[in-house]
Amino acid sequence: MAEISGKMYIVVGAAVIFLSYLVNTMRNTKAFSVFMVVGGLFVGVGIVKIWARLNRHTELHDEHLTKGHLHSVDKAVPPHLRPATEPKISHYCSRCGFPMRMHDIFCAHCGFRAG
Repeated sequence: MAEISGKMYIVVGAAVIFLSYLVNTMRNTKAFSVFMVVGGLFVGVGIVKIWARLNRHTELHDEHLTKGHLHSVDKAVPPHLRPATEPKISHYCSRCGFPMRMHDIFCAHCGFRAG
Protein backbone atom coordinates (compact mmCIF):
# COMPACT_ATOMS: atom_id res chain seq x y z
CA MET A 1 0.00 0.00 0.00
CA ALA A 2 1.42 3.37 -1.02
CA GLU A 3 2.12 6.01 1.58
CA ILE A 4 0.30 9.34 1.24
CA SER A 5 2.79 12.18 0.95
CA GLY A 6 2.81 15.18 3.26
CA LYS A 7 2.17 17.49 0.31
CA MET A 8 -1.06 15.68 -0.48
CA TYR A 9 -2.27 16.04 3.12
CA ILE A 10 -1.58 19.78 2.93
CA VAL A 11 -3.37 20.17 -0.42
CA VAL A 12 -6.45 18.22 0.72
CA GLY A 13 -6.54 20.03 4.06
CA ALA A 14 -6.28 23.45 2.42
CA ALA A 15 -9.03 22.53 -0.06
CA VAL A 16 -11.33 21.36 2.76
CA ILE A 17 -10.68 24.57 4.72
CA PHE A 18 -11.31 26.75 1.66
CA LEU A 19 -14.49 24.98 0.59
CA SER A 20 -15.84 24.94 4.15
CA TYR A 21 -15.18 28.66 4.42
CA LEU A 22 -17.02 29.30 1.13
CA VAL A 23 -20.04 27.27 2.22
CA ASN A 24 -20.11 28.97 5.62
CA THR A 25 -20.04 32.47 4.09
CA MET A 26 -22.53 31.70 1.28
CA ARG A 27 -25.11 30.22 3.63
CA ASN A 28 -24.25 32.57 6.50
CA THR A 29 -23.92 29.65 8.89
CA LYS A 30 -21.29 27.91 10.96
CA ALA A 31 -22.44 24.39 10.08
CA PHE A 32 -19.19 23.53 8.30
CA SER A 33 -16.85 24.80 11.02
CA VAL A 34 -16.06 21.20 12.00
CA PHE A 35 -14.77 20.58 8.48
CA MET A 36 -12.50 23.59 8.80
CA VAL A 37 -10.98 22.03 11.92
CA VAL A 38 -10.57 18.69 10.12
CA GLY A 39 -8.88 20.50 7.22
CA GLY A 40 -6.54 22.16 9.69
CA LEU A 41 -5.69 18.75 11.13
CA PHE A 42 -4.88 17.47 7.65
CA VAL A 43 -2.57 20.44 7.05
CA GLY A 44 -0.89 19.79 10.41
CA VAL A 45 -0.37 16.10 9.64
CA GLY A 46 1.12 17.04 6.26
CA ILE A 47 3.57 19.46 7.85
CA VAL A 48 4.62 16.85 10.43
CA LYS A 49 5.11 14.21 7.71
CA ILE A 50 7.29 16.54 5.64
CA TRP A 51 9.30 17.58 8.70
CA ALA A 52 9.83 13.94 9.72
CA ARG A 53 10.95 13.01 6.20
CA LEU A 54 13.43 15.88 6.07
CA ASN A 55 14.69 15.04 9.55
CA ARG A 56 15.12 11.36 8.62
CA HIS A 57 16.98 12.36 5.44
CA THR A 58 19.33 14.60 7.45
CA GLU A 59 20.01 11.81 9.95
CA LEU A 60 20.84 9.38 7.13
CA HIS A 61 23.14 11.95 5.54
CA ASP A 62 24.92 12.53 8.86
CA GLU A 63 25.22 8.77 9.37
CA HIS A 64 26.92 8.44 6.00
CA LEU A 65 29.37 11.20 6.88
CA THR A 66 30.26 9.77 10.29
CA LYS A 67 30.65 6.18 9.10
CA GLY A 68 32.88 7.23 6.22
CA HIS A 69 31.25 5.14 3.50
CA LEU A 70 28.59 5.62 0.88
CA HIS A 71 26.42 2.53 1.18
CA SER A 72 25.50 0.42 4.14
CA VAL A 73 24.99 -3.23 3.27
CA ASP A 74 21.46 -4.43 3.87
CA LYS A 75 21.25 -7.70 5.78
CA ALA A 76 18.53 -8.87 3.39
CA VAL A 77 21.03 -8.86 0.50
CA PRO A 78 22.56 -12.32 0.04
CA PRO A 79 26.31 -12.47 0.82
CA HIS A 80 27.26 -13.33 -2.77
CA LEU A 81 25.62 -10.10 -3.97
CA ARG A 82 27.23 -7.83 -1.38
CA PRO A 83 30.26 -5.77 -2.43
CA ALA A 84 33.59 -7.31 -1.43
CA THR A 85 34.78 -4.02 0.03
CA GLU A 86 33.04 -0.78 0.66
CA PRO A 87 33.87 1.99 -1.80
CA LYS A 88 36.64 4.32 -0.70
CA ILE A 89 35.82 7.99 -0.40
CA SER A 90 38.24 10.22 -2.25
CA HIS A 91 36.50 13.59 -1.89
CA TYR A 92 33.34 15.32 -0.74
CA CYS A 93 30.77 17.33 -2.68
CA SER A 94 31.65 21.01 -2.60
CA ARG A 95 27.96 21.97 -2.45
CA CYS A 96 26.47 19.65 0.20
CA GLY A 97 29.46 17.80 1.71
CA PHE A 98 28.20 14.32 0.75
CA PRO A 99 31.01 11.73 0.42
CA MET A 100 31.98 10.85 -3.16
CA ARG A 101 34.07 8.06 -4.69
CA MET A 102 37.07 8.69 -6.90
CA HIS A 103 35.30 8.29 -10.26
CA ASP A 104 31.99 9.94 -9.36
CA ILE A 105 31.15 12.80 -11.70
CA PHE A 106 27.93 13.90 -10.00
CA CYS A 107 27.01 13.99 -6.31
CA ALA A 108 24.57 11.20 -5.46
CA HIS A 109 22.87 13.46 -2.92
CA CYS A 110 22.37 16.83 -4.64
CA GLY A 111 23.38 16.13 -8.26
CA PHE A 112 26.10 18.80 -8.32
CA ARG A 113 28.83 18.20 -10.91
CA ALA A 114 32.18 17.48 -9.25
CA GLY A 115 35.42 18.93 -10.52
